[in-house]
Amino acid sequence: MLKNQTYDVVIIGAGPSGATLARLLDSKYSILLIDARNLTTDFENIKQSQDIQAKCCGGLLAPDAQTWLNKFNLIVPEKVKDIYQPEFVNTIDLSTHSVHSYKKNYINLDRTLFETWLLSLLPENVQCLFNSRLHGLKHFNTNDHFTQLSIKTPAGIQEIKTRIVVGADGAFSAVRRMLGKGISQKDCYLAIQDKYKVLGYSDKNLTKTHWAAFDESLTDFYGWAIPKKDSYLVGLALPLDASKNILATKLLEQKDVKNNDKTSNSLAHRKLNIFTQRLIEQGLTLSSIEYDKVEREGALVVRPSLNQVYLGRDNCFLIGEAAGFISPSSAEGFSYAFASAFYLAEVFNKTFDPIKAEQSYRRKIFSLKANIAWKNLKGIGMYNQTLRNMALKVGLGF
Repeated sequence: MLKNQTYDVVIIGAGPSGATLARLLDSKYSILLIDARNLTTDFENIKQSQDIQAKCCGGLLAPDAQTWLNKFNLIVPEKVKDIYQPEFVNTIDLSTHSVHSYKKNYINLDRTLFETWLLSLLPENVQCLFNSRLHGLKHFNTNDHFTQLSIKTPAGIQEIKTRIVVGADGAFSAVRRMLGKGISQKDCYLAIQDKYKVLGYSDKNLTKTHWAAFDESLTDFYGWAIPKKDSYLVGLALPLDASKNILATKLLEQKDVKNNDKTSNSLAHRKLNIFTQRLIEQGLTLSSIEYDKVEREGALVVRPSLNQVYLGRDNCFLIGEAAGFISPSSAEGFSYAFASAFYLAEVFNKTFDPIKAEQSYRRKIFSLKANIAWKNLKGIGMYNQTLRNMALKVGLGF
């Protein structure tokens, strides 16, 4: 049940960006944090196997994201970390069969436990409402600048008012779409992955590295393979843009690839099956994994150009991937989630005036926009076969 009918801030999306913003806002504010998933704030009692819907994610915390956690004086609990912490990344070009290895200090973690830990840090002025989603948004043309929200809960539609709305609800942000600024399809990708439910590894070498793989006949982005204690992840990011898919399909036909998909005829499922088979042919010893089942999951991911970065309008603001803040070269999003939440919290802790807040937020995130511009340039080299192999040969990683 809702404690109030009126809030200072309502945040849609309780992932890393939403949870971080809620934690950093001044305790004088009444805050409502909403998420459609069946999340929990009970970190002490949650188990890895608990049935909580986590985002389709490789669960790797990059150095930039670790820097932000250090800035927050937060240390990732051992419970969140996977027992396997690969120090090396194997990059493989499935067209040329070239393999390169480089060192990068990711933290391999359980995404569900990580999100639950962040939620467990919330102060008492934050109320959480899970299994609920934004149903409608209506501005009032009055001096108090309140916005009315319709929230679909298990008990039915509930109406609330808030001074500030924040969309932290990811690539397919409901807040952003209700503001008429949905992400362009050409910048959207489907991340699809198989999760092998591991009973044991007979080849421990499989747990010592994770893979980043490139194959232009399947996608203009990349694929991955990541070891976990209880699962092994094999995934691929695929463009939603029809012209890119048509190009990839033609390349598949030219290579006379057989369809090994026994479960689905969709292009995405076919491509993931082909990708997995090619990794096996290149030496990925999936046969060394003892597993009882395979779960297939997916999520939308933004690969933003600068013109897709949108901060909101009036008293509605966007952070994290909803605003277009995610690396266009690697799809790393944690660092952008933390950074945008931090900057917006700084703004609101000084002013609640929507116009002043928007101006201040725009200034603060300039560095994030510059970073996305740089990552787009980096991606030109990263996804050009010749330039990528030259960089990897001299020891440069991505």
